[in-house]
Amino acid sequence: MAEKRYRTVLLAVSIVLLMTFGVFSGCRKEESAEFTGFSMDTVISVKLYGGNSPDSVLQDVSGIFTETEQVLSRHIESSPVSALNRGETVAGEKWFITLLSKNLYLSEETDGLFDPTVGPLIDLWSIGSGNEKVPSEEALADALSHVSYERVHVSSENITIEPGTVLDLGASGKGAVLDRVRDFLCGTDTKGAVVSAGGSILLYGSKNGSRDFTVAVRLPDGGTSDYLGVLTLQETCVSTSGSYERYFTEDGVRYHHILSPESGFPAETGLVSVTVVYPDGTMSDLLSTAVFLLGEEEGLKLLYGHQAEGVLVTEDGRVIVTEGLKDRFRLTEEGYTLEVYEGIR
Repeated sequence: MAEKRYRTVLLAVSIVLLMTFGVFSGCRKEESAEFTGFSMDTVISVKLYGGNSPDSVLQDVSGIFTETEQVLSRHIESSPVSALNRGETVAGEKWFITLLSKNLYLSEETDGLFDPTVGPLIDLWSIGSGNEKVPSEEALADALSHVSYERVHVSSENITIEPGTVLDLGASGKGAVLDRVRDFLCGTDTKGAVVSAGGSILLYGSKNGSRDFTVAVRLPDGGTSDYLGVLTLQETCVSTSGSYERYFTEDGVRYHHILSPESGFPAETGLVSVTVVYPDGTMSDLLSTAVFLLGEEEGLKLLYGHQAEGVLVTEDGRVIVTEGLKDRFRLTEEGYTLEVYEGIR
């Protein structure tokens, strides 16, 4: 019988953090180029290190963000996702088909608890739009009747979805653009990069002669500059999903934006934040949402099965890190208990 193994460490430290783009590193300065903007419905930032023409590379990276948004946004009428939602058959590019396949694989693996067709639920709740509301039971039942990953059909060349289905790739789009940026950078002489898209970050190569990057993990319900702890990592991707990101309050009850395809309501799993470390940006993004939806026990099993690392923050003030991060995560906020998840046996 599988048994969880935890090792508990009590920490009570407080460290003042100085941060740029959520990432720290060494002191020796290299030539760099950077920009901050808005794309894919979130703030993006890119900082490049080394190379003979960083400004030109930066312009190309900005173009990748624009191009990816033009493909994935269901709010852009000309996008392939919008075409699918209108009932059209789409011949997608290889990276787009790969992205959908990863979504569907994780949907099947979680028995539909993660589902990329939650568009009707997202529209119904409208969290973050300024017109948020708690839906009626009838409206929820109708929306849920159109939610199922099995309504999406992907072949090696074409994609179709069944009528009434609303595909929404918000849980993987930011990770996907990081994968595309990384693949592009591999063909340049850029030495290193830090690329941020909302809750997802790409760490590439080296920075100022060091392969170590330090990423701050945000303190749930704290301000944007308040941090729970820091991760020291080498080249990889990091994605975070949290109930504090977008929410509204009605009649004294707070409703967050991570919606369960089972109940139609915001997921209540005892977690407030999930950060996933994984080389593949798309999967880091997908796994952070899936783990949040699954909850602590099943979510940790999912990470273990994918050989992914993570930091889970619970409602009762526990911070759970997977074994591969036990020497790479430093808790910096008082009042939390740190636990190390060592897998199942």
